[in-house]
Amino acid sequence: MNNFIDLLKRAGSLWWRVKLLWPLGMLAALVGYGDSAISGNFNSAQNLRSDTGSGGMPLWLTELAASPLVRDVLHNPWPYLLGLLALLVGWALLAAMVGALAHGALIRVADVADQGYTANLSDGLRVGAARALPLFLLNLILALPVIIIMSLVLGGFALIFVRSVTSFSAFDGATPSGPLIASLFGAIFCLIGVFLLLALLAALLGLWARVAQRACVVEGLGPVASLGRGWHLMRRNLGLTLLTWLFQALLGGVIGFVLALPALALSFPLIFAVSEGRANVVGLFIALIGYAFVASVVGGGILTAFNATLWTVIYRAFCAREPSGE
Repeated sequence: MNNFIDLLKRAGSLWWRVKLLWPLGMLAALVGYGDSAISGNFNSAQNLRSDTGSGGMPLWLTELAASPLVRDVLHNPWPYLLGLLALLVGWALLAAMVGALAHGALIRVADVADQGYTANLSDGLRVGAARALPLFLLNLILALPVIIIMSLVLGGFALIFVRSVTSFSAFDGATPSGPLIASLFGAIFCLIGVFLLLALLAALLGLWARVAQRACVVEGLGPVASLGRGWHLMRRNLGLTLLTWLFQALLGGVIGFVLALPALALSFPLIFAVSEGRANVVGLFIALIGYAFVASVVGGGILTAFNATLWTVIYRAFCAREPSGE
């Protein structure tokens, strides 16, 4: 425990002294690859009522439904869906590469500073760019099990859901099938357990990734070799690895809770403004979204920089414990 506290102080000192780490952490958070528990997903006004048009439908929804573009999308949705999918895939790949570059630069800067040298942005970005592809492939390998399992589970649930829905009289005039409805609710309850197991698997793979990423950047190893090196070091230092993960999770949770308080303070006036039809709804909504963005990028980026520094210091401690010749 004393060793961990010493490493924590060392990481905290580096993080505070080398402010260059902060903008790199913000870059990672900007593209959605921040290493923190902060989320910018605020849905407080999602189910609020609004001014209504005919039939009790909200006026804005009635006007939207009458739009020629919406009618065209509903008539032939496939081109739009494929275009949206292409955009999402393109953004995901770009964000993953930028995130890998940012994390590579973070690790490089923290590693150089921890050795007592002067870190600079150009060196960090140069190494980050050089290791971006190996880091991307490493992250992809570790993400594949979760992606495959989740796809299979959601695909199976979607199949059960479609069969259950189509059994209702509103669609085919038939009486709802008891076994199908039971299977639907059973699938929902099973999903909860599956998602909990997936969360545990993702956490374990995330631990592995943190150590392997540093093997990739610090030692210049390829994706597969980095995974092997990371697994070896994590297994030999399991106690310190879990302790670091627990501290990081608690720190992220506390900071995330603190940063969420202003969002809650903005949400209540927004709820009343929407429900009473006040004119300041747009302003409050923009303020809420703006705060969520700033909290995610700035707050999450600074926390990402600290976590990256801490794991780099921990990694160097792992390597220092290795017997010579290994």
